[in-house]
Amino acid sequence: MKTGVSTISTNSQAGRSATTQYQPEIDGLRAIAVIAVVLFHLEFKWIPGGFVGVDVFFVISGFLITRLILKEVRAGDFRFGRFYLRRLRRLGPALIVTLLLTWAVSVFYLTPDHFQRFSGALMSSVFSVSNLFFWFESGYFDATAELKPLLHTWSLSVEEQFYLIWPALIVLIAGRGRWLLPAVISLLSLASLYGALVFTSYEPSASFFLMPFRVYEFGLGAGLAMLPGLVRLNVVREVLVLLGLMMIGYSALVFDKFTPFPDIYALLPCMGAALLIAGGSARYMGLLLRNPLSVWVGKISYSLYLVHWPIVVLYKHITFEDVVVGKTRIALLVLTMMAAVALYYGVEKRFRLAPQAKASSPRFRQFGYLAIPLILSLGSAHAYINNGWPERFDAAVVHAIGNLEEKQLIRRRFIDAEDALSNLPFDDSAEERVLVMGDSHATDMFNALYMNVAEDPRISVRRLEIDDLCLYLFEDADNQNHDHLSAAEVTRCVKNFEAVQRSELLASVDHFVLSTRWERISLPHLEAFTSFLRSHGKQDTPPNIVLMGRTGEFKTVPSLILKNGMTDDLQQQLAETRVSELDDLNAEFQQEAKALQLDFVDKLPFLCNADASRCDAVDELGKVLFTDYGHWTMEGASLFGQRMLESPETARLLTGLEDAGSVNGATGG
Repeated sequence: MKTGVSTISTNSQAGRSATTQYQPEIDGLRAIAVIAVVLFHLEFKWIPGGFVGVDVFFVISGFLITRLILKEVRAGDFRFGRFYLRRLRRLGPALIVTLLLTWAVSVFYLTPDHFQRFSGALMSSVFSVSNLFFWFESGYFDATAELKPLLHTWSLSVEEQFYLIWPALIVLIAGRGRWLLPAVISLLSLASLYGALVFTSYEPSASFFLMPFRVYEFGLGAGLAMLPGLVRLNVVREVLVLLGLMMIGYSALVFDKFTPFPDIYALLPCMGAALLIAGGSARYMGLLLRNPLSVWVGKISYSLYLVHWPIVVLYKHITFEDVVVGKTRIALLVLTMMAAVALYYGVEKRFRLAPQAKASSPRFRQFGYLAIPLILSLGSAHAYINNGWPERFDAAVVHAIGNLEEKQLIRRRFIDAEDALSNLPFDDSAEERVLVMGDSHATDMFNALYMNVAEDPRISVRRLEIDDLCLYLFEDADNQNHDHLSAAEVTRCVKNFEAVQRSELLASVDHFVLSTRWERISLPHLEAFTSFLRSHGKQDTPPNIVLMGRTGEFKTVPSLILKNGMTDDLQQQLAETRVSELDDLNAEFQQEAKALQLDFVDKLPFLCNADASRCDAVDELGKVLFTDYGHWTMEGASLFGQRMLESPETARLLTGLEDAGSVNGATGG
């Protein structure tokens, strides 16, 4: 997911300490970027590319910091210690206050699993490595981005890491020839851009989170700083502002989560930002940036950025809502603005403009400000090591949802690694060979079947990865449209498709079980996919193909338990959160299955009662059955699989045996 969380440091005053002329249009540009980011995170649908605000801020930082360092270096007055102290005074206090307040709310409302992740993020934020933390977390087991209160600190860490190398680079090169520094920065930027192009396709999380793949954005701003007074004619400035606004506006309004990013596409908003910096002093168009309101929003943009994301995320945790809709958006926007104003005038501005601490100041004053981040870090380390402090909640709740991270990982114990059980050849002695195909919900179905037939020698179950969004690849070349996918998704689809084609399992399959989080866009490709399976399956006895309906989906089940506790009406509460719109989707897939002569099995009756007014959240031992909105824990898979096989008709469809899993009256474990 594109988080759009931006780096909004207060560099608008950075040049003042070096007698650099203040440019109000920079604050106006910052206002445009932060508004785009905030509206994007408040889920206004008309601005799906608001995340490009990140890139605008990186350009601004590259421009302002390079200009400041060059001015001091040329004056023979640059000091590393003074430079980093300024950065700390301008960025640190507001960040620490935000972390402290976010922690104070999170400790009451986040599940142990989420609080453990939060604690790790807080520690990494204090030490400016949160981008690395979130990169390491990224992937299948990554918690939903919308539920990470400190996800936005990744870009602050990118900027701080940029500050570690950029001053030294300029100091070492600036005095060695007029064109050497521009040449080096150009080469570094080109290398960074090339890396972003390559890694966005093959390792998108790396290109998104890691500083080297953002250097070209900083470098673009740095190039402007080395070319002062480049545009002198006002008419040219007017045109540049218009073009810059159009480029950023197009990016924010047209780009979306499917746009490969940063990739080459990040150049569009970056170039737009560069044009606005170059032409921002335009007499008429420049007023869009230099007007008092834009400048004021730009001045509070760092505080606005810091508070907006935790407010949105904690709202979802506290209210048990997955999305922000309607009047709630306006209410959260107002709350965010109020919090930003308080943080700016109460903390950020006070510390930034306060007199520099003197060596003669009392020791507690020199080092006292280190106490809060130190205590926060130590407390967070303790919470991280101790599984998110589960003792904060009722013992029954902790018993149900404790160690959720472990439950998520253990779901794939039969899946990960080439020699994992699900990836091995079928058992030679098995009479019925079942291949479960699909995405993460195929993992659930594999677990559900395997744990209930493991001791039944007549049945062998295996799994093969293929997302339903990738089924277009089974069409003829002329019909392979993948406009709905990002570059990374296309790469993953091709990899899965090739693995399916190479699989030696297909030729001996008796039963294909298709289980995935179906989307309507996949419906037209079902015929081509099932034709492929029939042509590559057993030829003497054609395989049976079962299409499993999309599983029941709810509001996050562990959060429901955390919010309401282990109450007697938990089943009804869960049923009330069920996404009933999926019933129509499942009906469409059932109709398509009938047309293609496929069998169809609806999962919902095995999760809920007949009218879906009661849905199981925990088993008889009080263990949660879901890890999130709909993925099954191992306990859930075992229970739901048992129920499926207890139905002779369903057991026959899935395994070919009405008494599947029952050998001498015993059910496999």
